[in-house]
Amino acid sequence: MSSRPADIRPRSVLLLASLAVLGAPGCGLFGESGTSLADLAPARVEVTASLEAQPRVDLLLHPPSGDCEPISEDVDAKLEDEPMDLFTRGGEQPSKGGWVCSAPRFRRSLSDDDLGAGATRIEASDDTARIVVEIAHLLEERTLVPQSKNDQAKPGDNFAFDWSVPEDELLEDGVSIAFVYEDPAVVMPVELTAALDGDSVILHVPASAPLGKGKLRIDVSARAETVACEGVPACDAHVNASVETEFEIIGNQPF
Repeated sequence: MSSRPADIRPRSVLLLASLAVLGAPGCGLFGESGTSLADLAPARVEVTASLEAQPRVDLLLHPPSGDCEPISEDVDAKLEDEPMDLFTRGGEQPSKGGWVCSAPRFRRSLSDDDLGAGATRIEASDDTARIVVEIAHLLEERTLVPQSKNDQAKPGDNFAFDWSVPEDELLEDGVSIAFVYEDPAVVMPVELTAALDGDSVILHVPASAPLGKGKLRIDVSARAETVACEGVPACDAHVNASVETEFEIIGNQPF
């Protein structure tokens, strides 16, 4: 007579008992409801708008230093009364080096119809607390307009672009520039650099730059103006935008 049924039953009981232990409060794997918004008591709210090929807005609720709790799924977030998705509940997350603490994050993907001027209101709430942040020009398209009204510069020149939303604060470490020549055999010999002057980006064209037409891409990170911050000690908003424009590096023009 086979002994298989007698072998299976004890192992099944042991497995169910193990799952029951893992599901107990405090184990952090199964059955954990997460902390409320009031208990999380975020020290800072961060809003990031990426206005590129697939625009989206992220809302991060940064807990106080030393705390690392996942948030309850009862917490909701809205962007202009439209629901945001709970992207991650936060808490400890696996990484290459072991575990890291992540902030709860909500996200909403945007369509072209969602973009536009004016202030944007974002709210996070549950039965215990409510947080409201309002950001000026968050979803307004960003552009860079050449001050000289043309798209040409000589090697060694500085070429200035004006940022289209003067209320933004351009970030020194948030600007990167690349130029790709139309002729694939021609490349820029050195990395392009830029400086900031208020709401302007100053491109330095290297003296060794080959002449030719191409496409200039400028990636910019800016701090948007927060006009309301309720229910949390601090609110911070950033906009990431990319601008591409035709550009030509020319030589001295004959008289």
